[in-house]
Amino acid sequence: MSERNQAAKLFEYLVAVLLHRNVYRAGVPLKYLQGRGTKHQIDVLAVDPLPMPFVFPTRILCEAKCYSDDGESTIGV
Repeated sequence: MSERNQAAKLFEYLVAVLLHRNVYRAGVPLKYLQGRGTKHQIDVLAVDPLPMPFVFPTRILCEAKCYSDDGESTIGV
């Protein structure tokens, strides 16, 4: 695994930790997740543990990006 891939994976875990500290059940899926039409590669999946009545559970799907500071790219979520 390259250094860039390692940094990206660590950033995904950092996003998951931040969501977990804000009451969400969060994690980094190991596989693609099946959607309605196709499989999706989701970096961080978070679920609100206190769902509202008569509403589907609130889910946050994150695509985390971590780029080097070479001037062309930035770090963002």
